[in-house]
Amino acid sequence: MIILSLINLMTLFFTVQDEKTSPLTILIYAIIGALGFALSKEGKHQQLEIQKLSSQYIKERITKSQWASDPIKTRYQALINENPRKAVPYFIQFLKEEKRDWQ
Repeated sequence: MIILSLINLMTLFFTVQDEKTSPLTILIYAIIGALGFALSKEGKHQQLEIQKLSSQYIKERITKSQWASDPIKTRYQALINENPRKAVPYFIQFLKEEKRDWQ
């Protein structure tokens, strides 16, 4: 939405004659651009919230593990705390180690 709005505004300003440029058209493209920026910001906020919730669940699951040893639990929780964006791959590695210890 943002890129589309910016392209249309630039086209209006630089290629269309002043007599043919409608203030309503400019306003509509500006509103579309603002809406795009707002949705982008909200999407980033929602993504951070999901990341926090998933990291919290992963940490709780690691803590509650009956089969993994305490050093393994501590190591994976430290990895998740250092880099929360990689929590899911770390959790998958943890589950593989837990499965090996369990079997």
